[in-house]
Amino acid sequence: MSAAADTSTTPNPFEAARSALIQRLLALPVPAAIGEVSDHLRDAANVFDQWLYAVGSGVADHVSVDVDMRQFQGAFLGAVDGNATYELECANEAASRRRSFARRA
Repeated sequence: MSAAADTSTTPNPFEAARSALIQRLLALPVPAAIGEVSDHLRDAANVFDQWLYAVGSGVADHVSVDVDMRQFQGAFLGAVDGNATYELECANEAASRRRSFARRA
């Protein structure tokens, strides 16, 4: 078998990572309530972290230098957890208090 034929059967690691990313994103359930949005954001960040790690691995597998794979772990979750998720949880809590207060009035 020729080298050209051999590479055509080997998937591009970046295309494979992109395809997996799309499938995982499509599989995420859509939040049905505001209170579920912060968990949804964390779930999406985890999906993007899997993609980022796959991209880093794809590079590491094709270069002759060490790639610090720690830089490809948890970047998206680290970016949203405790910042954006905190704001979402505060907004949900405030809205819940307002609804509770309105029911009592």
